[in-house]
Amino acid sequence: MFQNDDLSIGDWWLFWILMAIPIVNVIVVLIILFSSSTNRTLKHMLWAEVLIVVIVIALLATLLAPLWQQIFPQIRELIQMIIDGLPI
Repeated sequence: MFQNDDLSIGDWWLFWILMAIPIVNVIVVLIILFSSSTNRTLKHMLWAEVLIVVIVIALLATLLAPLWQQIFPQIRELIQMIIDGLPI
């Protein structure tokens, strides 16, 4: 799968359909990234996408950590109020 030098329109359609299926997309990405006979263009595109995802997750974790620390106690108090207010 995806081993030709030039990928056809059908290959690209198959690729994007597989990327739309949860869990299958992760397996397909791993197969493509670690296969030695996969199309180079597709492999480079997937490495670029993986890099972008890692950068976005790192930025979100860095930027949202202080906000989460500020909001978490309020969420915990709200949950406790809801639990305390429920009749047993």
